[in-house]
Amino acid sequence: RPLPTLPDDELASELRQSRAATRATTFVYPGGAHDRRVVIATRSLFAAARTVQRGFERIPPRDAGRLSTFVATAKNFSVWKWNLRALGGVLMDRWLIETYHDVEPSIPGEEGARDAHIVPLHALEAHIRFLSKLPVRIATIRDIIHA
Repeated sequence: RPLPTLPDDELASELRQSRAATRATTFVYPGGAHDRRVVIATRSLFAAARTVQRGFERIPPRDAGRLSTFVATAKNFSVWKWNLRALGGVLMDRWLIETYHDVEPSIPGEEGARDAHIVPLHALEAHIRFLSKLPVRIATIRDIIHA
């Protein structure tokens, strides 16, 4: 069930279980579902939380409990497009949070049968090579929040 629909005790239990199972410091709202009550509960266990809202962030972010991101999928990831987005972030002096659900080597002939969330490893490597040439710092959300 979406987190906003859970009673307080179930919400707290769900968040504690997630924290214990993953030992993560950053939370991702399942399906992006969150409201003020969920954000407050999440802040008690996690340093930050990521939404599915697309966009750039400021450093430090205005609300670490509602971070915007760009989610890479097989359908929307192309090296030139993501390089252009990263360059835009540099020019706007903004923090670009990129999210990858799965990255795997490409298998010739199986591209169409692949999971919709899988980004080919060679494409991500090309994007990272581009990022390494920009005046940016590549860091985790945890590193930025705790800086």
